Amino acid sequence: MKQWMTWIAIFLLSIIGLALLLVVMGFRINLTDSIPVGLYRIKVIKRVENIKQTYVIFCPDDKPVFQQARDRGYIDHGLCPGGYGYLMKKVVATPGDKVSVTGAGVFVNQTLIPFSIPKARDGVNRTLPQWHALNYQLKDDEFITMTNQSVWSFDSRYYGLVRLSQIKGVITPVWIKTKNMPQR
Repeated sequence: MKQWMTWIAIFLLSIIGLALLLVVMGFRINLTDSIPVGLYRIKVIKRVENIKQTYVIFCPDDKPVFQQARDRGYIDHGLCPGGYGYLMKKVVATPGDKVSVTGAGVFVNQTLIPFSIPKARDGVNRTLPQWHALNYQLKDDEFITMTNQSVWSFDSRYYGLVRLSQIKGVITPVWIKTKNMPQR
């Protein structure tokens, strides 16, 4: 029995060691509906590149909307300033784009983003924060991040702008699980 327990311990320690090595090498796993479930690799950006329509990993600002999101479990506790977990989203608007966020959805340069109609309440009937804008032109360090596959994602419809200083890198899929139909 003792030898069996030793092998189990070695196996578990090996899995933990492999996971830590992958994190150090810049790999992240996404298990949420915000972006496709899968394994991603982080590429640190040193300057503003054309990151529109790419996935990014960023730290939330320490402001009330994110405090509430963490307290309600929309986002995890983690290593970002303020104790927040990283968020992974798709960049749908970059500096110079005109953005409108209304009850009809999020519009970028007058084009409606799919799955972007803001929900008034979450899954347990609590009021969700709302960010509104009308023909707002994004400044040099402002971005809008969204999901492209789930109406329940906690994204810019609720927390607003993401600043360049919050973005830790672009994440590219190494392996993703494909879905048959987006969840509505």
